[in-house]
Amino acid sequence: MVLNTNLLSNKPAFNFLILTLLITCCLGIYWPGLGGIFLLDDYHNLNTLNQHGGVTDLNSFLAFVFGNNSGTLGRPISMMSFLIDDHAWPSSPRSYKYTNLLLHLIGGLLIILFIYRIAISLKLDNSTARYIAFLCGALWIFHPLNVSTTLYVIQRMTQLTSIFMLVAILCYCHGRITYENNPAKALTIMTAGITFFGCLALLSKENGVLLTVYILIIESTIFQSLQKPKAFKIWVSIFILLPLIVLLAFFASRGFYVNAYEMRDFTFAQRLMTESRILIDYLYSILIPPARGTGLIHDDIVISTGLFT
Repeated sequence: MVLNTNLLSNKPAFNFLILTLLITCCLGIYWPGLGGIFLLDDYHNLNTLNQHGGVTDLNSFLAFVFGNNSGTLGRPISMMSFLIDDHAWPSSPRSYKYTNLLLHLIGGLLIILFIYRIAISLKLDNSTARYIAFLCGALWIFHPLNVSTTLYVIQRMTQLTSIFMLVAILCYCHGRITYENNPAKALTIMTAGITFFGCLALLSKENGVLLTVYILIIESTIFQSLQKPKAFKIWVSIFILLPLIVLLAFFASRGFYVNAYEMRDFTFAQRLMTESRILIDYLYSILIPPARGTGLIHDDIVISTGLFT
């Protein structure tokens, strides 16, 4: 297993017990929710399973996987993953939600590995790094805000994007830490991780474009004290900065989607101002999870019409 690294080196039995407890408790908490129903966008995206009488041949497979219009790129990786659970419609939501739960656990394990790697990079001792990693992983696995992502079937798109981005970031962190010892191997690992898993993340949901932003943040904070040879700077320019420039050029060519708001009752600027308040609300909910009132629909949010209104 990928977890048989330094993370489990000192006390393998104890660490295995902690992981088992985390997984068991998560399964126990989420299990009743597997009996839930399909919601909202589930129908819009999954009822195309029956567009050709089910996915039974190559043509119906291609139509379902590449015919989705929920995003700019069609999100084919996410659409393909739904075929794990069923190939026709209507269907039972339990199988879909069960797969989502497994993906949630995989994401939690990747969070543990990522935090452990970061803690080691900050020169914490192995024991402290493990405890911090387990604590952060547990907070993420059990946090109430992740319930809607896990039990809302179509949010698998978000789950897959997060998983692929985490794997790409882990590849980057490993390469960055070992760069001084073996630059060629480190650059190979970082390049393969970002290009391959970055593309998988992007084809799962467009949020994957944020991968380069996350790496820039990690580089400018966690790894800011590491040496930056010329070869590494060139690599950053090609694989980190250039994709960001291309992304900005794409948005600029589309007019930052301003035209998309002609038929809405709010403008692009009003949406940005409103979402800044929503972001603060999310941050508050992360630190202090609300006992009730969370859900998928928030029609009671008042649109910001100015910086102070």
